[in-house]
Amino acid sequence: MDSDLGVAVSGARASEGAEEAQECARLKAALAKGNADGGVASVLPGANDDFPPYRRRYFARQQAMETAIEPLRARLRARLATRSPELARLAAVDAILEQVVGARERSLLATVPTLLEKHFKRLREAHQAAQDATPDNPQPPATAAAGWLDVFGRDMQSVLRAELDIRMQPVEGLLEALRDR
Repeated sequence: MDSDLGVAVSGARASEGAEEAQECARLKAALAKGNADGGVASVLPGANDDFPPYRRRYFARQQAMETAIEPLRARLRARLATRSPELARLAAVDAILEQVVGARERSLLATVPTLLEKHFKRLREAHQAAQDATPDNPQPPATAAAGWLDVFGRDMQSVLRAELDIRMQPVEGLLEALRDR
């Protein structure tokens, strides 16, 4: 009888961990889709030479990631805290790390748009130099601009994917601890 109870409790914990894993996967997929939707072409159609719309888009995606991930992380900590004293300590350590390291992380991630702007300007200048070097270029300006903007768009998407992975690491660690117990 006691072994049946142990199996039932173990099964309940496994399903709870599975629910949290599904929630985490749904959140990550939704954030990744949000990061991919509305690519460079949709930022500001027709006005390709200014970076501010891209900066605003990037900041908006950063804010969306932070706003969505923080509550999930807090819920995972709360679940861990009810499991065992060891997991309660892990949850407490994570909360402290979020406060201490989180501020530094936000500060560092806030510099990413500035780095993207430098990349944007380099690509635009290289494109302009190529246009100037070939004055008989048969491509219309909008078509020619699409090439370097496509490169920038792919690069910005790659950076957003990497940032999402960084932001999800603590959540995935908590989820792993939840599954292991």
